[in-house]
Amino acid sequence: MVFPFDNLYTPKRVLHKPAIGSSFGCRNLVGGTKRLIFWDDFPPVAFAHEKTVPVPLFLSLFQGQYAEIQVSQSFNDGNEDVRWNRGVIFTCKQEGLWEPTSKVSPEEVRHMRNRCREFLFT
Repeated sequence: MVFPFDNLYTPKRVLHKPAIGSSFGCRNLVGGTKRLIFWDDFPPVAFAHEKTVPVPLFLSLFQGQYAEIQVSQSFNDGNEDVRWNRGVIFTCKQEGLWEPTSKVSPEEVRHMRNRCREFLFT
């Protein structure tokens, strides 16, 4: 149901799910060429736990606030300001989706979950 968005926006304009553990998972948001975030099979808490998409970044991005995205210091100063106010689609498994971890507290999970609208598809 959501895969046609790749064709609608073209893959170059869609930010796909970063590799878990990546230090620069959101760097492609810098520059303003992306029109949609489409993270298929994306468990937000797991990505926050691994600091690929840290909780503060998740909260800022998906509330339309400015956030600093870490980018390579070889080509930049190490951080770039980004404000995301476009579409986002996450897909994920329902079981264990919002379970806190040793690095992501129950309160942080509540804040993350408040940034999302959930729809159940089976």
